[in-house]
Amino acid sequence: MLGNAQEQNKAPINTIFIKKLIPAMRRQGVKRFLYQAGGLTRRYKEKLPIVIEYLVEEAQDVDWIVHRAGIISDGSSKGILKRDRTKFSLATHVDIAKYNFQIINDDSAIHSYDLS
Repeated sequence: MLGNAQEQNKAPINTIFIKKLIPAMRRQGVKRFLYQAGGLTRRYKEKLPIVIEYLVEEAQDVDWIVHRAGIISDGSSKGILKRDRTKFSLATHVDIAKYNFQIINDDSAIHSYDLS
């Protein structure tokens, strides 16, 4: 359901999920997670994305990272992605997976919602 665009147009499914996930993480002692958003997701306070608003305003005790990625295909790697606040790249699923593995281990990315 999280990936169902029609359902997301009817209700804030991702936000509902995150609002349940964060308290569950706190109860279980899980400190870090990565939320994979789309490349067109707005930054905090820019046509406010509800999930990012909740993370910024109510989940500062959790080490979250939002990756706003532009995914184009299942093809082979197009190269290495780098974090950027304003410019996004169009990347393959394999490039996104490599980037996500790297960024989840990068302490400087905590509480960021950058593009790649």
